[in-house]
Amino acid sequence: MAHAVKMDTSTRMKSHAEQKRLCQRMTLLTAAFLVPFVLLRRAFRRLAGQHSGSRPVSVFTEARADASAIIPYIFMG
Repeated sequence: MAHAVKMDTSTRMKSHAEQKRLCQRMTLLTAAFLVPFVLLRRAFRRLAGQHSGSRPVSVFTEARADASAIIPYIFMG
């Protein structure tokens, strides 16, 4: 059977702080690897002549939109 572990306030706060730091590291690493990848992919598509729409949009704006769409799926799995 599972049992509840009682932690004092300082241990709980330390655990919460560690979880927060871990989440921040994961987000930073994901962004550090994902943004250059998406940016290069968008730049190559632009050079190949594949545009996402009729209005000219910055490559950075397109890459940011792609990264914003991908990041939630990374943290789900």
